[in-house]
Amino acid sequence: MNVETAWWLRLAIPGSSTSDDDNPHVARNTRRTGGSAIDGHTTRHGGYATSQRRCKCIEQCFGWGKTIRPIPQIMVRGLDKVDQLLILTIVAYNLTRIRSLAALRPQFA
Repeated sequence: MNVETAWWLRLAIPGSSTSDDDNPHVARNTRRTGGSAIDGHTTRHGGYATSQRRCKCIEQCFGWGKTIRPIPQIMVRGLDKVDQLLILTIVAYNLTRIRSLAALRPQFA
């Protein structure tokens, strides 16, 4: 496997080398006619489920930022300003999550 084409392996699996037996932590597509590219050997471990939950949390944050907040087209220049806008958007998302999670918590008198 070429290192330039397997850059996601270094990002998805911390501390791993880019050898042929490494699998990226991507979602399993069971509806494909030829079967999924991710085999049962990868998905049966607990780390795969943990990785999928983490990816879902991160993707939800960015998806919310693209639909609700101004991330789809950033109107500022410079990395510092873009970084500030991203942090502000993530903080706003976390505040909305706290509000919805507080509604689930039982109220004690």
